[in-house]
Amino acid sequence: MRKIVAGKLHGLYVTDANIDYHGSVTLDPAHCEAAGILPMEFVEIWNKNSGARITTYVIFGERGSGCCVLNGAAARTCQPGD
Repeated sequence: MRKIVAGKLHGLYVTDANIDYHGSVTLDPAHCEAAGILPMEFVEIWNKNSGARITTYVIFGERGSGCCVLNGAAARTCQPGD
């Protein structure tokens, strides 16, 4: 299987980490649309502060909020501001 980068969001900051949720990353739909990322699409997240790298899926948050919320187990890999 060949993996190809189809879109990229760079320089986002984590706005929240919600451990009491079932997986995923919540992102502002405007950011996703600009990068061609669809809801339920698997994405890789690389945390520049901690070095953590995870794979999870995208759910859309509130448009215009700028949100980047790591949910569930992914929330253990970051903290707001990363």
